[in-house]
Amino acid sequence: MDLKRFLQILWREKSIVAGVIVLVMVITLFFGLFQPPVYRTYLDVEVKRVNQPPAQDYQYDEYYAIQAANLVTDTIQSWLRSKNFSRQVFIEAGFSENQYGEWNNFLTSRKLSSQNLELKITADNKKTALQLAKIIKAAIESRVARLNLNPEGQSAFIADIQVGSVEQEMVNFLLLLLASAGGGLLLGIFLALVLFYWEK
Repeated sequence: MDLKRFLQILWREKSIVAGVIVLVMVITLFFGLFQPPVYRTYLDVEVKRVNQPPAQDYQYDEYYAIQAANLVTDTIQSWLRSKNFSRQVFIEAGFSENQYGEWNNFLTSRKLSSQNLELKITADNKKTALQLAKIIKAAIESRVARLNLNPEGQSAFIADIQVGSVEQEMVNFLLLLLASAGGGLLLGIFLALVLFYWEK
């Protein structure tokens, strides 16, 4: 089918295409308006080397500290993916056991550098988001402090964690409208072609 023929079909079935676009946009806006609120907060995690004895090659002290901190941030991420850590957090938050499987819905993390992580906590209310943030902060700080002790029993690392404010995520209605219009257009074109060839 050439472009001219294609456009002729669409023009003939324009009411179907337009109707589908409007219908998809209305349905999408309806669900956008009535979807439950989502609250998010971020934890900025910085791993720091402390109580560090001077290295024999003192000029490499900073390099060794960064490499060690990198291993600790990787370890923290492995904790966040573990059932043991999520169970500890959920129990302290008073959540039921059937919510253990929803851990990834509450928390995502990304590594910003060898020493820095960003954790994003999502919940359906402000109180829960803040509660989870405080429990996760305390759990990470406690585990990192016990991760590697020097001969004097002092912590080799600390996790400096800053908790951001809890904000409600607002629906971007402009983006929602554009996406629904695009999806409605494609669906309308498909239905118009099906109807045209069905009538033939």
